[in-house]
Amino acid sequence: MIHKIEIPTPFAVGDVNAFVVKGDALSLVDAGPKTPEAYEALKRGLKEVGYTINDIEQVVLTHHHPDHAGWMDAFDNAEVIGHPYNDLWLKRDESFMEYHDRFYLQCLKEEGVPEHYFNWVEKMKRPIRLMGDRTLDRIIGEGDEWDGHTGWIVMETLGHAQSHIALFNEKTGEMIGGDLVLEKVSSNPLIEPPADREAARPKSLLQYNASLTRLLDL
Repeated sequence: MIHKIEIPTPFAVGDVNAFVVKGDALSLVDAGPKTPEAYEALKRGLKEVGYTINDIEQVVLTHHHPDHAGWMDAFDNAEVIGHPYNDLWLKRDESFMEYHDRFYLQCLKEEGVPEHYFNWVEKMKRPIRLMGDRTLDRIIGEGDEWDGHTGWIVMETLGHAQSHIALFNEKTGEMIGGDLVLEKVSSNPLIEPPADREAARPKSLLQYNASLTRLLDL
């Protein structure tokens, strides 16, 4: 069983989808932003298929962005699972946030942005308040099997986020793809700081094109 829950967001892109997946485990893929409206939508969507928040055993994040990683906090009985890059943003420790600010300020300078726009670095952190306060219980990555869901594997699909994964069932042809492909708008390849602070900036557009090519090949 795969059941879609449409969740409102305060962002211009509009609603985001979460998915209840029933196999040997009862899982929720993505959890909407941490707003009262999103919480009610999750409860309502679960009730439609006969479940409550306490029934969910796994919350799987397709990526760390606030509209996907908010209400994992509500699922006390669930294990939170995702790509290791999620935890940089979920932990949000002082060292990472300082690194975050230095990284984006350097990007603005390299791109020739006038100095009076440098306050954008602070503004871009505002949506973080809509993210959950839990961290990952377990990490997954390329080629891993999705525990509790026979036939499903994890695909690393970077570009939109450095934490982005898709879940794919080759036998049925079903995929839960997060923001890899969207119905009505393009999915933005976003500049994000590398997990390795000594590494070069990830080339998000090239990553995203590679992820789309991989999807086309399937």
